[in-house]
Amino acid sequence: MTVKIGDIVEAKFVRAESYGIFLENAGETIFVQVIDRDWSGGFYDPHEFSKKSETHDVLIRGYVEERQQFYGSIKDAHPELDPWNEAKSYRIGTDLSGVATSNREYGTVIEIIPGLVGLLHTSEGGGDLEIGGTIKVLIKSIDRDRRRIEFEYNRT
Repeated sequence: MTVKIGDIVEAKFVRAESYGIFLENAGETIFVQVIDRDWSGGFYDPHEFSKKSETHDVLIRGYVEERQQFYGSIKDAHPELDPWNEAKSYRIGTDLSGVATSNREYGTVIEIIPGLVGLLHTSEGGGDLEIGGTIKVLIKSIDRDRRRIEFEYNRT
């Protein structure tokens, strides 16, 4: 095997499934779960992540013998791209514009910069917003340890 646990390798995109993507390096299959694909938190369809033959750096985490495949993380191969690095400057009450990316039963997920999302709870008017629409929000709470942001509408 040319791929080893702990290595960061360049791997070619092969296919996507609802639960993750499959890549290949030197004939070895590497599986990346949705949550380890990028810094978006898995809010985007894996089928929209990459095109055939595109390459990605992957940090190899382990090997599953019965499947004869490695598993890894694309996002952990580039920790410097973590959008929470930029979020360090955000405070409660910060005025932002974001894009509604998905509606859930408990609210609407709002992306404020690529890969950094928060929730506009249903009690704050979220849950049935136009996907792709821009919305003005204020940070209601921020939990850096759990990597969560909660918004309220910016009514000004």
